Amino acid sequence: MKHRLYQFYIGFLVNFSRMLFFVLNRLQVKGDQYIPTDARAVLYVSNHVSFLETMAIPMTIVGRQKVHTLRIAAKEELLQIPVIGRVLRSIHIIPVKRGSGAKAYAAILQNIRQGNSILVFPEGTRAKDGIMKRPKRAIGKLMHESGLPIVPIRIDGLHTWRLWKLGQKGALTFGEPFAIDEILPVNQDEEAIDYQLVADKVMEKIRSLC
Repeated sequence: MKHRLYQFYIGFLVNFSRMLFFVLNRLQVKGDQYIPTDARAVLYVSNHVSFLETMAIPMTIVGRQKVHTLRIAAKEELLQIPVIGRVLRSIHIIPVKRGSGAKAYAAILQNIRQGNSILVFPEGTRAKDGIMKRPKRAIGKLMHESGLPIVPIRIDGLHTWRLWKLGQKGALTFGEPFAIDEILPVNQDEEAIDYQLVADKVMEKIRSLC
């Protein structure tokens, strides 16, 4: 009974999100064929321009899956936003509190070991002007240690959106999954990996999506 209620709740949130993003506004989704439809765990990495993508991305993902294993690492303050906070709680957000990065990192790795997919924002903060920032080094380390396939995501246009406006345009683009080994130098010494370089290369993959 509890599982059925949860499925109903997720279905309601997905439909609400579809109304907000695709009916009242014009969010274009591209590359959604790269979203696994099964329970296979992957690491989703996206640029960050608005609090709205913390709802748009998860609801697009879970809307295509029968088994929901997604967890999202996002700032704890987002839980206080009406509606958005409720949506994030429903998909088991991993709260990231200022000054407690190590704790959040450990929680993310624990969720990965439990077989969950994770959505992270490499820049660590919103780019309110829509221009991508340099990613954090810790994200490069996470991508390497997780061992998960990586699905890059690019968000465009949402930095100008307002909840009270209608007919706004934007794009959500999913890229083809890749393994972290594909962007590491051949015969890379594990102890000599440049995690900032890893994060930079993944950010370039995000930037190249269109």
